Amino acid sequence: MKLIPIFVVDLDSLHQFDAEFAVIGPQYFGADWKPNKHYIMTLVGNLLVHYVFRKQFPNSPLPEYSFNENGKPFFAQYPDFQFNISDSKLRVVAAFDTEDVGVDVEYLRTHRMELMQRFFSDEERQCVEKHADDEQKGWTFTMLWSLKEALVKCLGTGIAKDFTNYSVNPETEDVEPASSRLVVSGTVVDNDCVVTLCRRGEKPSFDFHTVTMKEIFNTLNL
Repeated sequence: MKLIPIFVVDLDSLHQFDAEFAVIGPQYFGADWKPNKHYIMTLVGNLLVHYVFRKQFPNSPLPEYSFNENGKPFFAQYPDFQFNISDSKLRVVAAFDTEDVGVDVEYLRTHRMELMQRFFSDEERQCVEKHADDEQKGWTFTMLWSLKEALVKCLGTGIAKDFTNYSVNPETEDVEPASSRLVVSGTVVDNDCVVTLCRRGEKPSFDFHTVTMKEIFNTLNL
């Protein structure tokens, strides 16, 4: 298995770093910056990526973000430094690899038939519906949804284009079509959310690192 570093930031409150975010936000977003949850969580994800980059390349200037046609960020000057970011509630995660990688974090969700009918294959729906217990259905739905999110994020395409083109078994973690060479893995974290990974080739496993905002600010001299 390929060990993938996952860096995690847990924010107890969005307001504890209001003063810092008010200064740093416009530096990253310019006039588009807004001090709301969406922008703050996106900012934390960007800062987390720059934190890991600084740790790996201490003497290199922080690179500018480039984006593919679907908005997936990357560093054009560093093709071997691939990353992906996800956030949910007050948790931000970022995964790093030498090749394309996708990561997703999801808190426990209730299984929703309308979403399963729209986005899941018959086999995927059966994996959820075979459970009699609603909580187990919810966990299976959450894991399956997150695995598929990580998959399309690895591809850099998004739900609208590729969510229904691939089928994932949340129990065996097999991906169809197998010719894609896409491999996925998921794990439950803190008994209330799942984190999932996707890459090509060797199956990913998790190497979690918790980082505080203070560590990020200090490392980036913010």
